[in-house]
Amino acid sequence: MEKIVRANSFVDEISAIPGGEGIRLCIQCGTCTGSCPNADRMEHTPSELIAMAWAGMRNEVLSSNAMWYCLSCYLCTVRCPRGIKFTDFMHALEGLS
Repeated sequence: MEKIVRANSFVDEISAIPGGEGIRLCIQCGTCTGSCPNADRMEHTPSELIAMAWAGMRNEVLSSNAMWYCLSCYLCTVRCPRGIKFTDFMHALEGLS
């Protein structure tokens, strides 16, 4: 029998980690990326990571250098219109990689 994997199983996995639950609130406005002083050094910007996670691109997200370039400056967090603690999201990804 073939195993069926839900497209958002990766989102479920991220959401189950403290700090990762914010992924469900994201509206893809790009404020996190526009606020990030290291976004230009990341293989995938913060908003791209969320879109990729929703697309089920687990390997691509977890092999990205983005979470390791997060400065934990919290600019993304204080500017997010949805109150997502994106820095915590990045740390949740670190724990999965």
